[in-house]
Amino acid sequence: QVIGSKEYWRFRWIVLSQLQSVWMKQAGNNPVRPDKPTVDLLLSLIKNDSSWVKFAAIGFLGNTKDAAYTSIYLNNLYDKSDRVVYAAAIALGKTKSSEAFEALRKLPARPSWNYQSLISSLAGLKELGDPGGYTIAFEAMMETTSPRWTLVTPLWDYQIQAALTIVALNKQEEAFPAVMDRF
Repeated sequence: QVIGSKEYWRFRWIVLSQLQSVWMKQAGNNPVRPDKPTVDLLLSLIKNDSSWVKFAAIGFLGNTKDAAYTSIYLNNLYDKSDRVVYAAAIALGKTKSSEAFEALRKLPARPSWNYQSLISSLAGLKELGDPGGYTIAFEAMMETTSPRWTLVTPLWDYQIQAALTIVALNKQEEAFPAVMDRF
């Protein structure tokens, strides 16, 4: 009731995050399987709400890993909010959809602030697990001329997200010599 209300967005976002935590704890390593009223609420939030609440709703729905929601994630890859795009990319990767790689490969071309589209693409490719993501991640990790944040968090630093993606793809042995050369 609180999440779907007209309460202050930050309060609803926090309550939604807490609800997601309960579902995630129950699911463990398995996909989340929310009931129909919860799914309906999430879909409504994704369609109608502000960026923070929409971001949380997409993240929650993405934990179902259900490819039935692929079109929702694809549509939100071009949202005005980089936060929403980030959640949509990760959710899309989790679906393992046949449409995911191509969409995530193209995502870095989306204009964004401080390479947020690249970071979102890499996060989605990490979840997707497609070996084709290695080239994108390797090129991002080796990039040295573009301005970037250095906040030592994958949410803000595309080189860190690239390294995490490479490790998730189990390609660290291939990347290690190039990284050592840079030292």
